Amino acid sequence: MKVFVLGGSGKVGREVVGQLARSDLVSQIAVAGRNLLHAEEVATAISSKGTAVHVDAHLAPALAEHLAGYDLVVNAATDDTVLT
Repeated sequence: MKVFVLGGSGKVGREVVGQLARSDLVSQIAVAGRNLLHAEEVATAISSKGTAVHVDAHLAPALAEHLAGYDLVVNAATDDTVLT
């Protein structure tokens, strides 16, 4: 399963990514966030399953393009980020 974690390099997101990385059901995790450097740090820490993605959840058209092909989207971004 391919999982896209929005806010994946934040406080909550790092925990979510860590849990997903330990699952045999998950083959790929996109660690997505506004700070690419932070996302890369988290993606590197989970080895080959991780991929860093630079994206801002408030820019819906760009976000929609990134979500294509993923089986699951997890919103671990700030509490003011609402996906519609």
